[in-house]
Amino acid sequence: MPGAFEVLMLGTSRTGYAFQGRRIEQRLATLGRPVIAFNFGIPASGPITHKLYLDRLLNDGHRPNLIVLEVLPSSLADQDSTGPAEQVFLPGDRLQRAEVDQAIGYGFPEDRVLGKWRQSIFHPWFGLRFQILGRLASGFLPWHLRQDSGRVSDDHGWLDPLASTVTPEKQREALNNARMEYAHALATMTPGGGATKAFEDLLILAKSNGIVVKIIIMPESSEFRTMYRLEVAERVNAFLNEACSRQGVEWIDARLWLEDSAFYDGHHLLRPGSAAFSDRLAAEVIGPLVVMK
Repeated sequence: MPGAFEVLMLGTSRTGYAFQGRRIEQRLATLGRPVIAFNFGIPASGPITHKLYLDRLLNDGHRPNLIVLEVLPSSLADQDSTGPAEQVFLPGDRLQRAEVDQAIGYGFPEDRVLGKWRQSIFHPWFGLRFQILGRLASGFLPWHLRQDSGRVSDDHGWLDPLASTVTPEKQREALNNARMEYAHALATMTPGGGATKAFEDLLILAKSNGIVVKIIIMPESSEFRTMYRLEVAERVNAFLNEACSRQGVEWIDARLWLEDSAFYDGHHLLRPGSAAFSDRLAAEVIGPLVVMK
């Protein structure tokens, strides 16, 4: 749409379930300039995935006015012995050849990522078997092998949580599962390694293309936030303060934005929480930039 203010939110599944592009467009329709908002939430992603996918978008000719970039604190962890955490969920069969080299440069294990890429090129029926099955019968795959989340989103990229409420028992069970996944990292991690380099590289790339970036840590429930040890929270804040200061970018701590009832598992939002998040983001972060531009 000519003259529209284009907003892209890059992030994880937290973003996928939270950012309602259509709702944001409607909330900002009175500002005198049309807004286009799209959700690019990628489950189990991190700064390296976001950098590679932004490269793709730019190479395809997309130049949003604003990128809202989610930072999942645990994805910034320095894990020199095994590589960045997200490498488990970004195998080489999802990458182009030049992207394989970038991923290796950011710390992905060369044998693993290059091996997967070669397999997908020279033996595609085997190397891409999960993608093929995901197209035909995704329900037969365990969650960590499914690659079909984008095919169930709306036309603005939003993944509808499909629920407005959750029972206390189910919420407790889901929060316990989240604790098993995140508690260790949030008690011990130090930002560093390839993930933090990719984070700054993304900011530099956006700036060089005239794109405004707003960094955000997504809302979390009070119990989820207890997983952070004080020193870890301080290390994450210090890293974001320093990196964003170097690149002239603002970061927003939205962990306290919503009540505990807004969450399914302490960090993924239910429908009302998604609506509340989108409304606040539109009013406080996106709207003022639309007016300025």
